[in-house]
Amino acid sequence: MRKIQYEAINNKKGIVYIVDFWEWPDGVKMISIRKEIRREGDNSFTIIEKIYDMNKKDLIYKRLKERVFPLIDADEWIFLLGTKYISARLTIDNFKKAVLTTLDLF
Repeated sequence: MRKIQYEAINNKKGIVYIVDFWEWPDGVKMISIRKEIRREGDNSFTIIEKIYDMNKKDLIYKRLKERVFPLIDADEWIFLLGTKYISARLTIDNFKKAVLTTLDLF
């Protein structure tokens, strides 16, 4: 299985975006798009997640979940391109380009 993950985090605004691409040995390809909205008052956050089957171009999974999570105050977005071997900080434009390029190549 091959997995590529992109993260965009803004702790001050309380928003996290996570995009995961999966490719399985049998050729199945999936993309997961997750948005986490964190609330300062009760230290909880909402997860909205959608998983798509890239071969069929269908939405195969959707969830809305509430969890408790401690907040860390930060002013800037942190962009991470993560694989087993790579972790790099990206600008907002490069984050969008990286996700779209991976989607095109996928």
